[in-house]
Amino acid sequence: MSIRLTLSVLLAFMISLAGPCTGAEVFNPYRVLLVIGNQWQDQSSFLIDIPASEGLNYDFTYRPEGTDFMQLVVMLKSWGIPFDILRLDQQSLDINHFLGPDNKPSYGCILWAADPQAGLASQDYSVLREAVKTHGISLVALSNRINQPVLEELLGLRYIAYNMTHDNITTDGIHYLTRGMSPAITPLENAGYSHRARVEALSGVQVLASQGKYPALTLRNLESGARAIWIGGDYGIMFDRQNLRTVLRRAITCAVGYSLFKTWENNVVIVMDDPGGAQCAWLDSWHYPTLSQDEIRKHLIAPLKKHRARLVLNVIPGFVNDRKRRVELAFQQDFTDQFGVRQDFVSTKRGLDEGLREGVLEIQSHGWTHMQPDLDSPPGPWWGAPLDGEKAEVGWYREFGDTRRGFTEIPAAIQTFRMKTGIRWLKHLFEIDPLSFVSGGGGVSLSYPNHTWILAARAGFGWFCWFGGYLGPDMAVRRWLFEGTPEAPQTLGAMPDSHDKGIAEHPEEFLKTFEKAGPRAIYIGLNEYIGYLHAGRQCESPRGLEVDYNYDPHYCQFFRTSQSAWQLDLADWAREKLAGKTILVDGTSPGKVAPKGIQEIRIPAGTGRHTVAIR
Repeated sequence: MSIRLTLSVLLAFMISLAGPCTGAEVFNPYRVLLVIGNQWQDQSSFLIDIPASEGLNYDFTYRPEGTDFMQLVVMLKSWGIPFDILRLDQQSLDINHFLGPDNKPSYGCILWAADPQAGLASQDYSVLREAVKTHGISLVALSNRINQPVLEELLGLRYIAYNMTHDNITTDGIHYLTRGMSPAITPLENAGYSHRARVEALSGVQVLASQGKYPALTLRNLESGARAIWIGGDYGIMFDRQNLRTVLRRAITCAVGYSLFKTWENNVVIVMDDPGGAQCAWLDSWHYPTLSQDEIRKHLIAPLKKHRARLVLNVIPGFVNDRKRRVELAFQQDFTDQFGVRQDFVSTKRGLDEGLREGVLEIQSHGWTHMQPDLDSPPGPWWGAPLDGEKAEVGWYREFGDTRRGFTEIPAAIQTFRMKTGIRWLKHLFEIDPLSFVSGGGGVSLSYPNHTWILAARAGFGWFCWFGGYLGPDMAVRRWLFEGTPEAPQTLGAMPDSHDKGIAEHPEEFLKTFEKAGPRAIYIGLNEYIGYLHAGRQCESPRGLEVDYNYDPHYCQFFRTSQSAWQLDLADWAREKLAGKTILVDGTSPGKVAPKGIQEIRIPAGTGRHTVAIR
């Protein structure tokens, strides 16, 4: 063996003994570990459902317990940033939560939202010190959730108290985290006060924003290469403010060094319910002729094409045939109803098919029939009832929550059958695989065994329309936040009433939809939004400057024939090292890392694995 080879082997051996690599040149995986305390109310760690509640004693900063957790989930999901959740009300801090089997970091950023004073089980916070100081995993901590010695040590702060204030958070807007935000980050708007965490910054800590005389945003660079960032403010409402949401996204970028994310400025989803529904033929208060092909072409397809827009239609494939007492395919029906109105669903189908071919309609699931599973029991039967009798009661026309029988629930097995049957029938009719679901008339069941959101997630849906909410194999979120901001698209009902009834009665009103959306609107469908939400869930990040997307053929079906576009941002410290280096997308270079600014990264159409890397 030569002397040169012997020295090389010896050097490699010495490096292996040195333990974790230090220095800011090391890029840990592009993945966030969100650490919470007792904010997740579902002990099974699947459903996120924060009940709406009024503020207490005119306290405009009040939010129901867990709202901060929901806000973080919504932001991470909508940005497409991959993350896992560690809940300290059930789990203990263990170094194996932070490291992989190779004893190297599994995350580039720990997002700390757990309140150490919230009565959690005893935790060994030295594990957090090891993850940050020894293994170089960056830390982003929020508000008053830092009242613990190890957290204070890592952040370089001394926690004092949490009190009310009328002071805004202000900054000079020079640093990467606050660039373009000076002077006031958080105007209080209609709230006369908020809470703040009062802290003292120790030596070596950069104060990037203040609230009165106290720090409100700080950064500390550690010898391990980790960055410890603290974002102050009122934990109940801090992320109601756009600037603080942007600060959080940039903090994650600064922690890891770079980020690939999605924002939704000016994105609008237009939605309309009820094509195919039987209620138009039977319900006196909701009676109208189903739309013809000519009406769909003239009043929907033509204006949608003109505005380069897409309309999401929540369609009902099953028609309750009163004469046969059975459910049949809706779009095979052509008859004159008992009101004397022709219901030509066959023509409706031709119009929907035309809109699909033109690429301006997107069909999603509105259940199977929009009607009660039990049409027989008292106060029924609905079958054979006169038009001014039980058929006139709107409660019969709710499929997933029984509002005719005192808001009773629909059993899980029945709901699941109807969801999956609706999917199968829509596939049969339109050759589509619906990803979004909405229950007819808002009727839902909310006990845990029968929870409509949970059942919809398990049925394979990726979104719960109107009421808003992510659905997936990892979780179900009831309600959504930040619609109409960079954090989430705006859902806009098709004028005049968000239903085909409005088009049948006042078709000229549909044009007002585009006026309401505004001249800067970018129209998308739900399949596109769902694709990005689930791309983040399925993202893998090896250590280094690489992100691997695994576009699921089901949830990311939009990407089969469409490119996906992500925004690449780099923190200033990382850009100094990476500007001019080559960006690779699936092995092909679209360009170099820019010396400044956010770049768009386009991934070619196709599901499956895609890789974005910097070399």
